[in-house]
Amino acid sequence: MVEKIKVNLADMRSMLCKLLNNEISREEAANWALKLREESDKEGAKCPPEEVEELIWDCILFIEG
Repeated sequence: MVEKIKVNLADMRSMLCKLLNNEISREEAANWALKLREESDKEGAKCPPEEVEELIWDCILFIEG
């Protein structure tokens, strides 16, 4: 069985900080966000708490570009 990707607010915050501090490239961040979205589309991502789900997906779309 394949491990499901966990999507959470802490990961979003960390990725945004890395991007803003030039610790990773825009392309690296976009690829990471694309992977999360694709896994979610395949129902392979674990769902975040409902109260932050919209914020998390807004962050994914922003990072993905």
